[in-house]
Amino acid sequence: MVELQKKIINSRLSIPLTILLIIGLRLHAGVDLLSPIPVAVLLIHIGIAFSLFFMNHSFNIIRRKTTLPSIFFLLTTGTNAYYFTNLTASVITLLIILCLICTFASYRNPDSQRYLFNISILLSVGALLWLPAIFFLPLFWLSFIQFKAFNGKSLLASLLGILLVLLFVFTWAVYEGNPENILQKLLAYRNLFPADLDTWSSIEIVRALYIAALSIISLIYLMRNLYSEKIKSQTILFHLYIFFMVTMIGAVFFFSEKYIFCSMLYLFASLIISYLFTLFHKKFVACLLLFSLLFYISTYFIAYYETILSELYYGSF
Repeated sequence: MVELQKKIINSRLSIPLTILLIIGLRLHAGVDLLSPIPVAVLLIHIGIAFSLFFMNHSFNIIRRKTTLPSIFFLLTTGTNAYYFTNLTASVITLLIILCLICTFASYRNPDSQRYLFNISILLSVGALLWLPAIFFLPLFWLSFIQFKAFNGKSLLASLLGILLVLLFVFTWAVYEGNPENILQKLLAYRNLFPADLDTWSSIEIVRALYIAALSIISLIYLMRNLYSEKIKSQTILFHLYIFFMVTMIGAVFFFSEKYIFCSMLYLFASLIISYLFTLFHKKFVACLLLFSLLFYISTYFIAYYETILSELYYGSF
């Protein structure tokens, strides 16, 4: 069992096979992969997966080269039919991981103004699609403070990034000659895929609770082995937990936007739980890894056939 765990972690075929799996699930669900939005979402998810691999390898977050963060992100989003066509959630999650890359690159870098400037631009652009994105900026400020990369110049650069996007919107409004029309267009972009589901199914609740449980188990293992980790890895992992907790709170209190919050939640959780499965080669951990991979695949089919049975039941009346 442990040997199989090592093969999954180190195999070069893990990501390509997972990509083929999520494409197959989309075809099984009847998604038209010739339509622009489903294709764009798929490509963005694949891009995020490779960004996770690059980020872990470049910043040594998990202390070992592994494909698990990419696999877990692709599985958590690729086995939930709601994310097959949710372009807004995909774009926001992509912007967040780009912000994380800028943040981790600024570690103990006194000349980090350009990173915070880029983060402000990315979040401001994201706010045009989804307003709560801009409220993540203070969390990135906190990360820069902990990374000893925050100063007056960084704060000024961050504010200038926001101002630059606002200036672009204002210039566009002047060019169009109708500011109200510009506002309507910007609001229209936020509705690329409206949040029209007010409730979660029992399967979605189980999936969310399971990934939260895995994150807690990973935190326990991290605390038990805290002194064996480098200071940089400790700091990054704890900040990922902070982002994870804030995003979870957002999903609870902004329930109508829960799917966008959960997309980001899966991003943070993919790195957090991969720490557990990559560094600890024990029979319990190996069994938990295999169960987790099968769990997300099986929940897709359960949700799929549950939907079909529900449609047949209500369609009979």
